[in-house]
Amino acid sequence: MITARFAPQEVSPTVSSPAFVGPEMSPLQLRDVTVANRVWMSPMAQYSAAPDGKPTDWHLVHYGARAVGGAGLIMIEATAVGLSHRCTAADLGLWNEEQAAAHRRLTSFISEQGAVPAIQLQAAGRKGSHKLPWDGLGQNDPVHVGDGGWDTSRRRQFPSVI
Repeated sequence: MITARFAPQEVSPTVSSPAFVGPEMSPLQLRDVTVANRVWMSPMAQYSAAPDGKPTDWHLVHYGARAVGGAGLIMIEATAVGLSHRCTAADLGLWNEEQAAAHRRLTSFISEQGAVPAIQLQAAGRKGSHKLPWDGLGQNDPVHVGDGGWDTSRRRQFPSVI
């Protein structure tokens, strides 16, 4: 007969338990917004937007899973403020009402789970009109206007001061 002897287990002070609640799990008040905890999801470039810039079911599952998992704040990835402000054609957009409605689907679900929805706005400027990271040279490989890209060289013209 084989018998095993086990030493008493000591509980590490870093192991989460009901008895240990550090500041990272306490609510944080930011002006009129209360975040349930300090576990925040950083924005990630997913390059999974629909051709019209709307979030898809992919986004609902990706962000929703983190909200269900208990993150206090969910930061939606870089979202372009205009058609020509995207880095790639697969970036999210927020320049028309249809896109706003699609984003509301995400923010509603995130909020229903007790998390705070947030968004990273994007205006790519000269770094716009590039291929997806996994295509060719990726973000270092521009998409030319003739191939479906957009002009990134336009600069806003200001009237001269008299």
